[in-house]
Amino acid sequence: MKKNTVLFLTILIILSWQSIVLSRDNTVSDLNRISTPVSQLLSRKNFKKTQNKNSRISNFFENREDYYSYNIKDTKATDLRPYWDEKVVLINPHKGFYHHYLDNRLTHYLPQSDSEIEQIPGMDHIYLRLAWSYLEPQEGQFNWKLIDDLIDKWVKKGYGISLRISCKELQTEFSPELVKKTPYTARQLAKFQSFATPEWVKNAGANGKLLSKIRNPIPIWEPDYDDPIFLEKLENFITEFAKRYDGKPWLRYVDIGSYGSWGEGHNWPVTNIEDNTEVRIKHINVYLRHFTKTQLVITDDFVYKSKDGYDKLLQYIVENGITFRDDSILVKYYVDKNRTTYSVSHPQFYQRVYQNRPVVLELQHYSAIKRDKNWLGKNGEQRGANILRGALQTTKTTYLGYHGDAQEWFSENPSLTKELANRVGYWYFPIYISYNPQVSRNNRETIRLLWVNRGVAPAYHPYNLVLRLENSSNSAEQTYHTENTTWLSGEKVLQQEQFTIHQSLPPGTYNVKIKLIYKPDNRDVLLGLSNSLKDKNNFYTVGKIIINS
Repeated sequence: MKKNTVLFLTILIILSWQSIVLSRDNTVSDLNRISTPVSQLLSRKNFKKTQNKNSRISNFFENREDYYSYNIKDTKATDLRPYWDEKVVLINPHKGFYHHYLDNRLTHYLPQSDSEIEQIPGMDHIYLRLAWSYLEPQEGQFNWKLIDDLIDKWVKKGYGISLRISCKELQTEFSPELVKKTPYTARQLAKFQSFATPEWVKNAGANGKLLSKIRNPIPIWEPDYDDPIFLEKLENFITEFAKRYDGKPWLRYVDIGSYGSWGEGHNWPVTNIEDNTEVRIKHINVYLRHFTKTQLVITDDFVYKSKDGYDKLLQYIVENGITFRDDSILVKYYVDKNRTTYSVSHPQFYQRVYQNRPVVLELQHYSAIKRDKNWLGKNGEQRGANILRGALQTTKTTYLGYHGDAQEWFSENPSLTKELANRVGYWYFPIYISYNPQVSRNNRETIRLLWVNRGVAPAYHPYNLVLRLENSSNSAEQTYHTENTTWLSGEKVLQQEQFTIHQSLPPGTYNVKIKLIYKPDNRDVLLGLSNSLKDKNNFYTVGKIIINS
């Protein structure tokens, strides 16, 4: 009896050791290993050992233990967690970084070469902010070429565009170098920067005031935002602006930027005089009437700076499908004031919109963050990075702008940039796949996929699941609708589909492959799995299946 017990324990130890050694090899040179029953896979403890111990993904976002504790009871399931890859940057649609390319000075963040922007992992679009006066220097005469040339250039490279047109700017300095790079003379530049709202609007009788401040060599004209002449001329411009750009497939969003300094919805730091909800809704309605196909965005300052409170205004914005952006992340004042919300001043605004529309986040000017000592160490390790991570999670960010020189940002934050390129928006991982490993033709079979979204936000476009059975001689595909727009951050979602092996598919052993795709653009949605599983068509091999005659 003792001999049998010793022999049994010896065999058990040997089998356990082989299982551990086998599971530490995350390659898939032997695809049969992927189809190992769950009962033979590693325990939760050993799953954690297979992960990269030096991963830069912070525990800040979620209890990572939860991802390894899911109890898989389906004996046909193949556990895919040993093949997760947190480090590979997934270049996916409808999310990522943007570069603040133009502002009122026209050359503020222009790169020395396009490659400085193109090298940033997950760069999704170019952000153009311009004063109204640049685009309509004379009433009814439009200079669209100023932005069209940039749109054409970057769209051809595969990037999107976002736009804000402002009616009051503050930095009016200009230089001979600026004059050489623009179609305007120094006199015109000075006038356009002093009058972000075109001067001809003032001359037409619109009320406003010239404001002087030490930081500006030229006075700034601030319009009366409720003046009927101003609003009429503004609407005429927005009408033409929307006719030209609304609904373009490359247009990510348009900011409602007609109110306040830099178009940010406040009148700091000059007058600090704010208007009420009624006036602000008039500006919103100008955009709502004409941008009917493009996502509209508004700053949180626009809402909470309303002098009669923001409850009615907030409700109006939410009801009309507008989303929010925060331009103040890591601004020193907000870092000090809003420590528990990672410099986000009104997190409740983002909670109202993020489930069905994307949120935009922009850092304080990167040079200013460093000057204020709110960004210290490589990748912001000593200070800064965790505040930014917290702000992403708090606001559920889909589009992130670092607001600075592209080369400077990426050279000083290479690892963090890659991490956040994945973390913003959605980030999909399949936890397991389950199906009958041996099937007969014409039988109706079930396939199950358990997904988890490890990004900070849901996706806002529907993606389809493509199931492919393939060997060296034959292949077949089936496409399924998913409910991916409802997959919230951290949630596990079980997708269950039916498939039938067609009579024309010969008996044999086939690789089981999956991928997600955005059908309108025929663009693949990459998964957080090892590249060793991915073929040239972005299908991931996740198991084998035997088709009997």
